[in-house]
Amino acid sequence: EGWIPEGNSVFYPQNGAVKEVSQTWWKLVLDEMGLTLCTNGSSSGSACFGYSQEEDPMFGCSDYRIAQLAGDGGEAPDIILVYMGTNDVLMSAAIGDNDGRRAVEEGMVGNFSDGYTMILDKIAKRYPAAQVYCCTLLPVGNWGSTESQPFVPLVNGQEATSEAYSAQIRLIAQNRGLPVIDLEKCGITLENMAQTTADGVHPTPEGMRLIADTVRKSLTK
Repeated sequence: EGWIPEGNSVFYPQNGAVKEVSQTWWKLVLDEMGLTLCTNGSSSGSACFGYSQEEDPMFGCSDYRIAQLAGDGGEAPDIILVYMGTNDVLMSAAIGDNDGRRAVEEGMVGNFSDGYTMILDKIAKRYPAAQVYCCTLLPVGNWGSTESQPFVPLVNGQEATSEAYSAQIRLIAQNRGLPVIDLEKCGITLENMAQTTADGVHPTPEGMRLIADTVRKSLTK
């Protein structure tokens, strides 16, 4: 709250385990690396797919969301981290077969890989000097049935786990020559998910620390 564009959907601190902005992974990275925030262009519940020309923060591929990445004075960011896709998993969006090399028409973008590719295309056009990083997804868990196994992999309506969406992100990034920040391997696992997430999806401060360490290491390579 207070750190995203006006009108976008807020999650913290009303929900989850993170109560202070200083606990978020991106604020940890900014503070520890001496970077300046241009915009935290996020909106809770939003996905990559959707209506690309609607002024609705739910659609990550929209011109509306891409324009939000500029600073308050219209300045362009030097670094852009694209961390999108978890809600596509939760909404059972079809992954699609776009490998990042096929242009996507404006309008209703119906699958994850088309939406992700359109996001990158629009970022490249609007912020051509920015260094773009693609982030894979954290493992997404579903509640398990035993105390010894509180979380199991979430399998969505496409019979897919978050790993399949992360694999598509890696493919798209590779074909576009973009570096990958592999959050899938940041240290959050099914085995420690009860401590590192509040619900199998949203990180706790402990989980945020693991994400921040992985991002910081990737940015300093």
